[in-house]
Amino acid sequence: NAMIAAGGKSALEVLQDNREIRFMVFNKVHTVQDSVHSVSMRTQVGTLLCRRVTLIGRDTNQLKTRLGMSILQGVIIGVAFWDIAKKLPAQQISFLFLMLQVGAMANLVVMPEMIAQRLVFKIETSDALYSTTAAVVVDTLVMNCMAIAGNLITSVIMYSLSGLSWSSFGLVYAWSFMCFMVMTNFFKIVAAVAPTPAQSLQVATPGLIFFILFNNFFVTKATVADFMRWAIFISPMAWSIEQMVMGLYSHDPTLVELYGYDCSDAQTATAFAVLFTEAILFQIVSLVCLRNLNNISR
Repeated sequence: NAMIAAGGKSALEVLQDNREIRFMVFNKVHTVQDSVHSVSMRTQVGTLLCRRVTLIGRDTNQLKTRLGMSILQGVIIGVAFWDIAKKLPAQQISFLFLMLQVGAMANLVVMPEMIAQRLVFKIETSDALYSTTAAVVVDTLVMNCMAIAGNLITSVIMYSLSGLSWSSFGLVYAWSFMCFMVMTNFFKIVAAVAPTPAQSLQVATPGLIFFILFNNFFVTKATVADFMRWAIFISPMAWSIEQMVMGLYSHDPTLVELYGYDCSDAQTATAFAVLFTEAILFQIVSLVCLRNLNNISR
């Protein structure tokens, strides 16, 4: 303000002058706005996305390692459940649960990377280089694409070695995918809350154990204590495993009676609603935590 009063230029005027210089050099520039970040949300997202893709292209070792581990996981689990389709339906449920668990556990290995990205984000947003929303959009797009690709590779390999009919793969993977997205957003909360990569594993473990135990397979509606029955109804794994089993073996009354599963259309709609809601809720919570926690002290 003192510089403006003395005849100096405002921040907007400096940016506009810089824009003219860049236009003469590159013949293409972005419109300067009188706002905190000076450019539109579209420009922020586009610039951040180009930078992220460029960095990934420069360091392909990390990408190769991630895809390689996805393949290896699929082979190991697939071999362990080789031709499980020839076994009894009750013996096949373990394989279906492993599809859910592998997807959840896969997020643990990328926790250090997520926290490293958070540190860069905190430093740059503290200087108002871009908005939190733009960073979250780009991070969600890039990380989800990589995570989904890895999970799909693992799932396809597992399933191909299991001997199960490919006509059922769409149903199985759809519910596995929804559970995977819920758990991915859960780990985003952990990455936003945990101060360091080492502490992130400690923060993530209780929630991960909770979801894995109360999965309507290890601990079922028939065996859970009354005061913990609510835990099954909020576990994404519980809803997913029930729909996977009922989609494949609804004709088997033994499984329905043993686990207390419900094969009705209403239960399927409820399962979808719960998983979708949890995925959105966890994404919102992670955004709030990212905005307000572990900020850079100036």
